[in-house]
Amino acid sequence: MGAFPVLVTPIARNTWKGNDGTYNDLLEEYAAVCVSVGARENVPVADLHGRSRDFIVKAGLEGSKAYFFPGDYTHSNDYGAYFMAGLVADEIVRVCSAWKRTEYRFLSDCVTKGFGPWKMPERIVPLKKPGIFGDIANPDETALLSDIEDPEEPADRACALDMVIKTVRFFPTNVYNDMFRDVVGHEWYAGTVECAYQNGMIDSGLVEDGKFFPLQAVTLEEFLIFAVNGYKSRRVLPDFGKYPPEESGIYDEKCRDFAKPYMRAACSLGLLPADGSGQLDRVLKKGEAAALCRKLEKAILGGA
Repeated sequence: MGAFPVLVTPIARNTWKGNDGTYNDLLEEYAAVCVSVGARENVPVADLHGRSRDFIVKAGLEGSKAYFFPGDYTHSNDYGAYFMAGLVADEIVRVCSAWKRTEYRFLSDCVTKGFGPWKMPERIVPLKKPGIFGDIANPDETALLSDIEDPEEPADRACALDMVIKTVRFFPTNVYNDMFRDVVGHEWYAGTVECAYQNGMIDSGLVEDGKFFPLQAVTLEEFLIFAVNGYKSRRVLPDFGKYPPEESGIYDEKCRDFAKPYMRAACSLGLLPADGSGQLDRVLKKGEAAALCRKLEKAILGGA
């Protein structure tokens, strides 16, 4: 009889843009290709991507985390897998029940109503390593960026972006889409800049005449803008309302206007000293940037 394929678009990720908090659909183009192939080859397409994306957008960044492994924004846990399998089943019924080939209608008839709600526990506890393996280090037990080269050298913007990208665990990209006039595709940092742009890490206030200046020495203020946007892609910012006005805005007179919300956020996250002693215009050394990234990582994982 041969095979009767059903295409399934990719599951959506729990990914959000740091600069404006909108959903960041990194797999939209892949899903569109599945749909176009299905139309061309005349085979059904179960739109898992659209269904899972709509669910994640409705649940929000924090609400969706219960369906993914802790600290993971791509791979669903058991509850998420069960829920997503239910979406696939629904899609098979929706798409295949009216298909002209009887084989597809038969597949639709095979779907049961077994994909009901599966109540989660109040808190999902990640698995722990068995004690027998206690002396074997996990890959993530090494201190973040502990192998940074030349820690006393000044960090540039491209280097700073690379550090923050590793901290928040973005997916690297090998494609550069000519977003900035002074970033050339063959340079080592082109993919880093593209990844940062796609994830909303680069504020427009850091761009001038279409240029990003990737090799310009990065100041503390600029680094914190990258870091806060990276944080916002993974966590919802704390409520600034609980901080006294004199504390939350202590750097307002020391930074550029567009940077004020970032400095307030950096203060609340512990990336800036709350007494206002941080020198925002000074150039960061690579070692200092790495130390701030470790604080950023702690802030993100603290509520993951």
